[in-house]
Amino acid sequence: ICLATNADLYSKYQRSINNYVATIGIPIEGSTREIHDSLRGVGNFSNVINAIDKIYKKGRLQIYFSTVLIKDNIEDLINIENLLARYQDRIIYWKIYNIINYSDRSFQSIKSNNISRIKIKKVMDVLGRKLDKSKIFYLSPNDRSEASLIINSDGDAIVPINKKTKTKDFTLGNFLKDRANNIFDNWSKAIDYNKYICHRCALRCIK
Repeated sequence: ICLATNADLYSKYQRSINNYVATIGIPIEGSTREIHDSLRGVGNFSNVINAIDKIYKKGRLQIYFSTVLIKDNIEDLINIENLLARYQDRIIYWKIYNIINYSDRSFQSIKSNNISRIKIKKVMDVLGRKLDKSKIFYLSPNDRSEASLIINSDGDAIVPINKKTKTKDFTLGNFLKDRANNIFDNWSKAIDYNKYICHRCALRCIK
């Protein structure tokens, strides 16, 4: 089992997680409380560090990390790498990606703050001095298009599809009203697996 979590409830459920989960995914948005919590909420940085320390010292789980790239943290990536280096023998990969820029969701538009490809490449080229460079990769909005099946609170199953500079939801069906098999069939028809870049994340988890 591969579990993605923001780590807020890790301490409460750590026994079950350690017993049943093989790989855990944790977001790390900055090397400091100020940067990280500006995206994840007050107190989350402490929960993340506490969870990673417990997993590393007492657990057997493999870990993957993800970082949403914004102007506030792009210069901090090297510091995040230094922070993660102490756990490197447990790390499967570190994924860095742009926030999905939805055309109708103000939060993403505010936080995304377009960063040039040149700037991203420059920063990515510097990484890999403390962590294995093959474990660090960047995903652009195009790489992430059609890469996630998201279930909304109303049961709608949606796939974010990137169109030029904006992303919109493509609705596959509703899990409360439609058969799950029909929804997955619609998903397979809507995406091209050969360009489904994020599938390598999942494949690394099950090695």
